[in-house]
Amino acid sequence: AQAARQLEVDRVTLYNKMKKYGINRP
Repeated sequence: AQAARQLEVDRVTLYNKMKKYGINRP
């Protein structure tokens, strides 16, 4: 369960980083 949680955190971090830099990708 911890690995899945870490994966989700990484995905959210990446999403926030993309929003921060204004990178729009499908």
